[in-house]
Amino acid sequence: MRSTAKWVVALAATAVSVATAGSVAGQTCSGRPYYSTGPMQFDAGVGFGRSEKSYGAAFNVGVDRGPYAGVSIAHVSEETNGASSGPAGTMLGGTIGYQANLKTKTVMQVCPVASFERRSMDYNVSDPATMNRTQGAVGATMGFVVPTHSEIHFVPFAGLSYAHRSDLLRVGSSRYTTHENYTPGVFGMGAHFGSKWMLTGQVTVPFGLDGADPVYGLSAVLPFGRSR
Repeated sequence: MRSTAKWVVALAATAVSVATAGSVAGQTCSGRPYYSTGPMQFDAGVGFGRSEKSYGAAFNVGVDRGPYAGVSIAHVSEETNGASSGPAGTMLGGTIGYQANLKTKTVMQVCPVASFERRSMDYNVSDPATMNRTQGAVGATMGFVVPTHSEIHFVPFAGLSYAHRSDLLRVGSSRYTTHENYTPGVFGMGAHFGSKWMLTGQVTVPFGLDGADPVYGLSAVLPFGRSR
């Protein structure tokens, strides 16, 4: 049974901008805005790879140019051995990080980040089969704002982390366990539309994970709430 690399919903996109690039610095390390626009952010997105599809949502909280955290939930479905239907289930995730501004002429930021994921899948086979996956990762992301003179700003970003993944496969009364270490890389671009919302596209490349394909994602983010 073949599983592709994960796609963690949202946590890498939101929206904020005004007339100048300096006022949209925000969490540029992963496409997010200042939390002064709204200390809470709602994300919705989809992900797809050669044999995996997902859709879900995330809720994030944070303080301006400081710590942030988020939780996510997604439905994931996979194709196995060319079949149109395969294992499907739920993925829960969590992320914490810190926004650190760099003293450069261009608005640039780096963010150390840690994430956790738990995936539960049911296989559509004659014998009862389930797969539980637990993954933890630590790393960093970096991004910058492309200077423009309009209310639409573009924020390219990239990140690299070290991940440990454990799979527990149950087929009938049999149990199979695997452990893998690899280096997921994330490369993306965010588009800020005024101070309302943002779209982000990204690709997650599972470097060092045999048999896994890149996963592409698209998400939209809406900030809300009032900052003190």
